[in-house]
Amino acid sequence: MQNPCEGHESTANRILNHLKGTQDFRLKYTQVDDFNLIGYSYSYFDGNKETRVSTSSYVMSLGLEFVFWRSHKQLVFTNSTTEAEYVAAAEATKEIVQFKKIL
Repeated sequence: MQNPCEGHESTANRILNHLKGTQDFRLKYTQVDDFNLIGYSYSYFDGNKETRVSTSSYVMSLGLEFVFWRSHKQLVFTNSTTEAEYVAAAEATKEIVQFKKIL
């Protein structure tokens, strides 16, 4: 803000053009009888051969719609596929607890 340059202006214009082009995009939720929050988790053990760090992925659905997803490197080193799956499931559970506080 204090020292803008042409790069900042072009980036701001790209962001504004993107927002202008997507302003009609909306999430559409339909009425369902089963409106439960469900979480699915997955881990990719030893996904990165250089760092030997596993990857956690999880997705949350509310009714029939997916409302949240995340995929990231695990913060802890795991020694087995089972341990990596346990870490992914624990992270997904924490997200479900946080999400339910919002609901």
